[in-house]
Amino acid sequence: ASGRYAIWANTLDLLRQDPFLGVGVAAVPAAYDAARDRRMASGGLHSKRGRDPHSLYLQLLVGLGPLGLFLFLMAGGTLLRQARGHPQRSAALAVLVFLALSATTQSTLELKDFWLGFAWVALLLRE
Repeated sequence: ASGRYAIWANTLDLLRQDPFLGVGVAAVPAAYDAARDRRMASGGLHSKRGRDPHSLYLQLLVGLGPLGLFLFLMAGGTLLRQARGHPQRSAALAVLVFLALSATTQSTLELKDFWLGFAWVALLLRE
């Protein structure tokens, strides 16, 4: 568990570094390496592993800033609204809940399965 605390400490450092626009999605791994190196040099809590925050929401916040996270959440909210009253509502909600929960404890930004699930729900809910 201390490894995850160290990773989240790196997340806080990176959020302080660029709180509005983020560091850029592609730059997140390098930014985490640099934050870890700074913590190691200062004798602070650090983890030898972890090039992401182990949370899609935190990864988007660090990479794209609050606006990027907000836009992602709006996309999910749009799918939830579309699911209301839809004949395939149960299946869509089950997949969306699974994706939302898995995104809290892992950085799923680069995982094809996450985006395939998201796309499947969007296609399922088409008119």
